[in-house]
Amino acid sequence: MNANDQLKAKRVIAEIVRLTKGGWILPKVRLIKAFYLAHACYAKRHADCLSSWPIDGAPTAEDIQRFHSILQELMKEGVIGETNSIIYPSSHAQRIAPLTDPERASIVAAINLVGLRSFSFRPQRTHAVP
Repeated sequence: MNANDQLKAKRVIAEIVRLTKGGWILPKVRLIKAFYLAHACYAKRHADCLSSWPIDGAPTAEDIQRFHSILQELMKEGVIGETNSIIYPSSHAQRIAPLTDPERASIVAAINLVGLRSFSFRPQRTHAVP
């Protein structure tokens, strides 16, 4: 995985954390599920990929290890924090550039599928609606 791929994966994780109920995610396993489902939801509606993270099938042990490495980097950068396997956004969560509305919509769909409801997201209008 190159640096751009890793940065995009970080952006997706940071956005999942930012959009969940009160900013809290329950166990890490739910974060991993939301991450993979966000990719699947995005791929269902778009020709390109949410990130180049491999999502064909269930995550392997190597995928999960890489995922944890990215979480550790986000923690070192101050984007997220962790307490007793609970992931939460830090006060520096805005350091990661936001995603596009279609990317965020896929993340919202994944959050709903995983059961991490109660978030706020409204796509911005880009043009007047007749």
